[in-house]
Amino acid sequence: MNIFTIVSALPQVFEIIKLVERELPKGSGDAKKDMYVDILKTIITDFQSIEAPLRKIADVVVFYFNKTGVFTKGVDK
Repeated sequence: MNIFTIVSALPQVFEIIKLVERELPKGSGDAKKDMYVDILKTIITDFQSIEAPLRKIADVVVFYFNKTGVFTKGVDK
């Protein structure tokens, strides 16, 4: 999988991250990331080769969703 494939999948990655946040609003960050990774593992056949970048992308997305108010810490949705 190349960079263009990952970039083209970003809208779906964002939605998966939002879904996880909605379903586990009070869960730990690690549990949420594990759920996100497990979902992607079931969808992407060659996940091992892109796991590290997708984990980092999740960190970046969550950081900016928190920073911009898309996610609000400690508040029920």
